[in-house]
Amino acid sequence: FLTIATATDTYDRDSEQNLPINEWHHVAATFGDGNMIFYVDGVKIKEWNNTPGEAKSIAGEPYNLVFGQDFPTDKYAASTENFEEDHIIPLEWGGYFRGYLDEIRIYKTALSGPQIESIYNREKP
Repeated sequence: FLTIATATDTYDRDSEQNLPINEWHHVAATFGDGNMIFYVDGVKIKEWNNTPGEAKSIAGEPYNLVFGQDFPTDKYAASTENFEEDHIIPLEWGGYFRGYLDEIRIYKTALSGPQIESIYNREKP
């Protein structure tokens, strides 16, 4: 699951793939040139190519960068202040990932598929 805000829109996308429990996996997501791509263990599993624009800075926004949490309901739940007719966000969202996250990295550019595969191969257990 990855959410990216641009100057004109917000894109919420996921890989549509469940991972087995009790196993470590290398998970990566990239955003750039209108594409949002998900990788698991160095392999591309899903590509969304309808996400135009550049990622907007979160500096000065009322929320922080979040890992392992679905939308925080107090920031994203539909209300009279943030209601969009075609994009109502369910109030029940806001759950947390149940597991461990390790060695999280953020790059200032979208990595290519071969770069992600190389990182996975160098660091896999």
